[in-house]
Amino acid sequence: MKDISLLFSEFIECTIVGVSWLDLQAGSITFPIAKLQRCYLKYNDFEKMNFKKFDFEESSIIDSNFVRCNLSESNFKNCDLKNTHFAECDLKKSDFRKAKGYEINMMDNQVKGAKFTYIDAINLLKYFDIVIEK
Repeated sequence: MKDISLLFSEFIECTIVGVSWLDLQAGSITFPIAKLQRCYLKYNDFEKMNFKKFDFEESSIIDSNFVRCNLSESNFKNCDLKNTHFAECDLKKSDFRKAKGYEINMMDNQVKGAKFTYIDAINLLKYFDIVIEK
């Protein structure tokens, strides 16, 4: 996909596999995706992208990576994020309620004000190498 640029593209009920979105960013444009609605993404890499207040709801983002992205105030409700990793991301005030499969290192990402379900919040503590008993 060399020499291809995507600017403010909308993807609705699409399957997108194996895309490095950083490679598609043109010049100073850092937002090639305007909308993702009920999409299936697998093996995608998002780096240094601005997804502030973005709505990912009901999408599947599998085996993918978000690196140094602004995802503050974004909506991940009802997303399948199996094996999706977040590294050095701004996740402040993002909503992960009813999302599943994600891995967020609380020491590596900004999460102040983010929303999680109770059981998922417990799972996020695994990065602190502590023992939790019932």
